Parts: sequence; structure tokens; C-alpha cells
Amino acid sequence: MPASVRALHVFRSIAPLVSDESSGVAAALSRALVGAGERVVVVTRRPPGLSDDAMERVGLARRLDPIEVAAASAPLGRVRLTVREGSLAGGAVPTFAIEGPGSGDDEVLAAAALELAARRGIWPEVVRARDDAPHIIAHTEERPPPAGAIPPAAVLLVGDAGASATPVPARLRSALAAAHRIALPSASYAGELLERGEGELIESLRRKADDVRGIPNGVDQAHWNPARDPHLAGPLEPTRAGKAELKRALRRELGLAPGPAPLAAALGPFDLLDADAAEGLAHVGAHLVLVHPPGGTAEPGEVSRELARAHPMRVRTVHADAALFHRIIAAADIALYCHRPAAGGFSPLFAMPYGAVPVAPRAGAFADAVVDWDPSSRTGTGFLFSPHRPEDIPAAMRRAVRAAASTEVWDQLVRAVTHVDLSWRTVGIRHAELGREAVRRARRAPG
Repeated sequence: MPASVRALHVFRSIAPLVSDESSGVAAALSRALVGAGERVVVVTRRPPGLSDDAMERVGLARRLDPIEVAAASAPLGRVRLTVREGSLAGGAVPTFAIEGPGSGDDEVLAAAALELAARRGIWPEVVRARDDAPHIIAHTEERPPPAGAIPPAAVLLVGDAGASATPVPARLRSALAAAHRIALPSASYAGELLERGEGELIESLRRKADDVRGIPNGVDQAHWNPARDPHLAGPLEPTRAGKAELKRALRRELGLAPGPAPLAAALGPFDLLDADAAEGLAHVGAHLVLVHPPGGTAEPGEVSRELARAHPMRVRTVHADAALFHRIIAAADIALYCHRPAAGGFSPLFAMPYGAVPVAPRAGAFADAVVDWDPSSRTGTGFLFSPHRPEDIPAAMRRAVRAAASTEVWDQLVRAVTHVDLSWRTVGIRHAELGREAVRRARRAPG
């Protein structure tokens, strides 16, 4: 078994201190790496406005002696910070949260992280930082390590590289140059960017192509677990028979016609869908629920509104609360994605463990996890289409409906879908290996 690596994660935010998706991913990754054998410590900042009681409730109750670190923006060039110690991610990950004047500065956060690591005897072999606050990577080059230690290796976690600002901020440029490994949230996405992407950040990634890896994130298992979904009456058996009563009830609730047609949940946004492709979807032989999930701000587009108006017994557009959203996913035979996967968040394929067969664009996390169904060999885990050809969307749906016409074929396909590994356990194992690669790479580096 590989030796345990000590890792320092420096994140602007992490769940449950902050409840957005990127903070949830930071917590899930840290917990997964502990599960994979790393000795992970997180340094973050206390979110503004979070009460002392709230800090204690999430597990950060103990106050340590204050620390002082350099801060170019401070009047005297230094700031004094309060430090809280505890653990997050269900108690699995030791965590320090800094607070005080200057703690909102990413340079201060990075300096505080290394000061704590040196003082507490937890100097890391590898540091990880996200691209929104990569300052720790440059700081590890600038700060001498404690006596007997060596500078740590660095892994930079890049999210949506295609949406990055131009020009690239100076600290991110330095982190890209200094990082020993760079992780993107999908192997397919990484390949697309390196081959066809544009912009300064992509050019920087191309210069470091040998150090770039793509590792898809896992499903948000705190919210999506068919065995213990609080929005369902009990554990879901993710089979056609197990979904039958859920489907009948949902059809009645939404006013869809009864019958044996497969039920497809189309998960917004619907960026890849044009009017002709949408009309084609109404005639593939499935009932279609166009779902706008809870928390989404986008209004239904004209295409989806018109489709529901024109075909009221086969198509519905739904703004779902959490309970309805989960019931739709649990009842669905097919999960239709008419958009490219967002980079950097949880896996969008949370419907697969519920037995919903994906119909998705051949891009990013979809292309990583879904193998296109081959009817001759009866192999695959879904139906892929070109993200550049809207007319391919109804064609892929027709292939799915044809497969669903055979109980034997569909049962085999659903079994394959529910056995696709979308767990954070596997994500942790892959990131742990990437961390070991970074350490080996750093120790081979000249100087």
C-alpha cells in the first residue's frame, strides 16, 4: 500500500461553512482523500456574518493562540489573526479557520496556512488549491520550509477553464507555472480544451500539457442516494418494476396520459435544443417532463413553453421544488440532458443511481462516464449525441425508446447504468494517485 501523504488544502470556502456547490465539492474531495489514505488538513477562512454558535455547531469551536503573518495591504505590513480549530466533513478532516482584519485577502490566507503548518508540525508533502485562490502554490516556493523539511509539491485544481478571465490574474499565472500537477474536472473536458480551446489560460495549460490530468467529480451523495432519499416513501428499487407505481402517480400529478410509454426527465438548461429538435422530441414515443430544478433562476425558454403547449398529454414543463424534483428523478426511465455539463461542480449524472438511463451530449463528464449503447453487442450505459447537432437529440432519444421496448434489453441496460461508479471513493483514489505523482515530480525537479 502506498505511504500516507500529508496534504494541505487551502480553500476560500468549504461546506458546511458555506453552502454553495464549489464549497460542497471542496468538502467531498477532502473527505474522499482522507478515505484514500491521505492525512489531509484544511485551512479556510471564517465566512463573514457566521456566528460563534454556528461555528461551534459545524465543529470549529476551539480557539487557538493568535498568529501574525505578513500582509502587504496592512498598514504595518503584518496582520494578527484569530484561529479556530476543529474538523469538517463529518469529523473526518482536521480544519483551521482564520478570522480577523485581512483574513479576506487570499495572500493572507496562504501565508496563514503555511504558518499554521509550520507551527503545528503538519508541514505538507503536497498542497492543493483551487484556481479561484491559488496563492498557496506561489507561497510554497517563496517561504523556506521548517528545518529538516522540503518544499511541498503542488496540485492546482482548475474548474471552468473555458470561462476564465483574460488576462489571467498574476497569481494564477504563477500557480500554473509552479504546479507539479493540474487537475481538471473531466478527462474529456481536458482533451477538448487542450485541442480546441482558446484564451491565455488554455495556452498556459497547453504549455503544461504533460502535467494536466482530468478527473471527474462524484455525485453529491448527501442529496442523491436512492437507498435513503428523504423525498421518497422508502428505498427505491431502481428497476422498471420498482419505478412503476412512482411513474403512475407522477403521470396523474402532472396530467400526462396514462400508458406504457417511457418517462423521460429532461434536465435544464436546454441550451442545445432548438425548435425543430424540440418538436422531434414530442414524437419519439416517450412522455417528456422538462424540469427546471429548485434553485434555478432561468425561466423556461420559448422552445420548452411552446412544446408543452402543443403537446399537453405528452410534454410538461415543471418548476420543481426539491420533493417533486426527487420524485421525477426516481420515476424517470430516461434522463435527457440538453446542455453541456458545467465544469467543476458535482457530477451531473445523479439520476443514474436511480436507474434513469442518460441521453446526453458527448462532452465533458457525460463523455467520461457514459458509454454509448451498442444494440448488436448489448453493451453501453446510455445514449450519446453530438453537442454540435441539435437534430441528433431526438435521434438519440428514439434509440433509447427502441431499447426500452424490450424488457430484457432495458433491464440489462438499467443494471449497467446503476453499476457505473460515480462515487467520491473512486475520485479520492484517483486524486491521491495524482498527489503522489506531484510529489515524485517535485522531488525530481532541478534545484
